[in-house]
Amino acid sequence: MPLPVPPDVEAALAAVPAARARFDALPPERKDAWISWVGRARTRLGRVRRIGYLVRRLGAAPQAAAVEEGPLPPGPAWWPWILVLALALVVAAVLIWLLVVRDNDNGTRNAVVVQKGTVPNLVGQPQATAVAAVKQAGLEPVVTEREAPQPAGIVVQQQPAPGKAMKTGAPVDLVVSRGPPPVTVPDLKGLAAADAVAKLQQAKLAPRLVEVKSKETAGSVVSQNPQPGAKAKPGSRVVLNVSKGAGKVTVPAVVGETVAQATSELQAAGFKPQTTNVASSQPKGTVIAQTPRGGEAAVKGSTVKLDVSQGATTTTQQTTSAATTTTATTTPAAGGGGTVAVPALVGKGIATALQQLETAGLRATVKYQTSQAPAGQVRGQNPKAGTKVPPKMRVQLNVSEGPNPGNPTAVPDETGQDEATARSDLQSAGFKVVVIRRTGGGQPGTVVEQQPAAGTTVPTDEYVAIYVAR
Repeated sequence: MPLPVPPDVEAALAAVPAARARFDALPPERKDAWISWVGRARTRLGRVRRIGYLVRRLGAAPQAAAVEEGPLPPGPAWWPWILVLALALVVAAVLIWLLVVRDNDNGTRNAVVVQKGTVPNLVGQPQATAVAAVKQAGLEPVVTEREAPQPAGIVVQQQPAPGKAMKTGAPVDLVVSRGPPPVTVPDLKGLAAADAVAKLQQAKLAPRLVEVKSKETAGSVVSQNPQPGAKAKPGSRVVLNVSKGAGKVTVPAVVGETVAQATSELQAAGFKPQTTNVASSQPKGTVIAQTPRGGEAAVKGSTVKLDVSQGATTTTQQTTSAATTTTATTTPAAGGGGTVAVPALVGKGIATALQQLETAGLRATVKYQTSQAPAGQVRGQNPKAGTKVPPKMRVQLNVSEGPNPGNPTAVPDETGQDEATARSDLQSAGFKVVVIRRTGGGQPGTVVEQQPAAGTTVPTDEYVAIYVAR
C-alpha cells in the first residue's frame, strides 16, 4: 500500500504546481522513496530542508528525467557525503562505546534508553477518552474540529495510525466531530400528518404531533415550530399542530323553554339556532321540538333546528286559555294543591324526557339499566303515563345503558357549582351532560340538583343531568 503523503509535504508541493505535477506522475515506489527520505530527517529543521530539496528537484524542468529515473539526493557531488557519513559512523560508534559498552567506575554499564509510546486506536472514541489515552501513551494530542456525520465530540480521524511506535512527546493529530451540519426545516403546513412525518424523517428531524381544535381538515398540519426555513440540528424535534376537526359538544335540551331562552342557551353553547313556527296547543313562543335532540353530540357551530309553537287557531286558543287557567290552579306556580298527569316518556331520549317532566312540574329519578336499546333511551317509567300525581312528585325513569356501556364510575357531586364548572367536571369524569333550566330553587347559574344523584355508580359515556337555576 503506498505511503500517505504527509501534510507538510502536501503543502509544499501545492505551492509549486510543476513539482506537484511531476510528483503525481512518479511511480508509486518513487513516491514512497521520497516520502521515506523526508521522514528520516532527525530534526524538524532537517525535515524542512529535505522537503525544500524535494520541491526544488521536482520543480526544475531540466532535471525531470533524473527525477523519473535517477536515485534520491544528495546530488552529483556524492563522494563528500560518503566521507561525512563515514566520519559520522565512526563518531557514533565511539559514542555508543562510551555510553553503552564501557564499564563505569562502579562496575555497572551505562545505557541510553530512547523512550517510545505506541499510538492507540482512537477513532470512534469521545474526545476526552482519546486525549487521556494519548497522554497515557506518553504522546501529545493535537485536536482539530470539523463537521462530520458522527455525534459532536467523537474522534473521526487520527494520524499516525494505531499501533505505530512514536518517541515520547511526539504529536498525535486527532480530528474531532463538531456534529452534523444543520438542516433546513421544511414547510409542512397543510400537509397530511403522515406526509409531514415522512418529510421530517427524510430531513433527519424528529416529529412531535399535537392535536388541536381547528376548522382545517382533520389530520392536516395547521402550524409548526420551528418555522419553515429555520436551521436545526439533525435529530432535533419539530412540533406539528395537527387539526382534530372542529370537535363535538353536547347540545343543550331546550324543549319547553321560550324561544328567547332557547336561542340564548344554544348560542352560548356555540350553536346556531334556526326556528320554525308550527301549530301547537303549547303556549305561543314555546319550543316544542329540537333537532339534534338535547344531550346529543354535535359539531360546535352547527345549526340546531327549533320547532316553536305559534299557538292554535282563535277557537283553540280560547279553549287552550281556559284549559291553561284550569291547569294553573292545580300547578305549583298557582300555589294550588291539585294533580298533574304524568307524561308518556318511554322511548324518548333522556334529555327530552327530563325536560318534559320539568315542564310538567314533576321531578325525575334516573336509574340506568342493562339494555340493547340505544344509550340514553327511556325504557320504563313509574308512575306510568297518564297517572295523576301531586306536583313535584318524582317519576322514576329507567334509562338504557346501551349495548356497550363504559366502566362503572361514581358521579361527582356538582350541586352548588356554576354551570361551566359542573360541565367540565362531569365531562372530565367521562360523562355526557344534559342541562335542564329550573326556575328558582337556588342562586341563578348554579346547579341545584343532578340526576343520577352524586355518588351513584354509572357507566362512563352515559348522560348525567344538571338542573341549573334561572
